[in-house]
Amino acid sequence: MNDESEADAEGLRQEQERQFLELRRAVEEVDKRVKTPQFDPGQRRRAIELIESMAWGDMDLHIRSMEEALQLALEATIDGFQRWERDGEEHFGADEFMLSPQQIEDLDDEWRLAYVARLIRSLGLVYGVSTDFGGRETTLDDDGRGPAGLLRGLNDISCMPLISEPCED
Repeated sequence: MNDESEADAEGLRQEQERQFLELRRAVEEVDKRVKTPQFDPGQRRRAIELIESMAWGDMDLHIRSMEEALQLALEATIDGFQRWERDGEEHFGADEFMLSPQQIEDLDDEWRLAYVARLIRSLGLVYGVSTDFGGRETTLDDDGRGPAGLLRGLNDISCMPLISEPCED
């Protein structure tokens, strides 16, 4: 190994050590603020590794595209959703998660659309995109407690929002 590549390797090692110490200090700071951590040190390490493995430069567009597709699906299936809410549970004797594969296979096109509309609504509610009950107006829930909040929060931390939105410290 020549002197230049040894110097490069040493510089890389020092940078990695600096990043490790910075991460350790950040984790220690979080430990001071969090009364009861949900993750042990190994889980935290794996979470950081997962976060670091993501292509965050693309994530903002992916999140926004997924949320827009979900909003459009919610808006496009309102009539089917309203049918399910009005007659579905009474007609099938179960909520959307309790239908058997055979019941799903036997659905006619209108009931299949109503079923899919109800599933899309459930997905939106759990993810953090919702509409008023049967309404046509969709909203992006901003409480930060669901997957949408987690993804948006991590995206904001990565400081990779759409070009039109500046990063905040």
